[in-house]
Amino acid sequence: MVTACASSQHLVLGQVKVNAYSNNVTEIHALLEVLDITAAIIPLAHH
Repeated sequence: MVTACASSQHLVLGQVKVNAYSNNVTEIHALLEVLDITAAIIPLAHH
């Protein structure tokens, strides 16, 4: 599962399920397209 969060507001903005034969990198792109985030710094973290 790839999750986009607004940590300072304690909000989950969206989630995308990662296919068993895929990886997180390909799914991050799909999630960011749905969120339509422009002119923002997007930190990535692996948990």
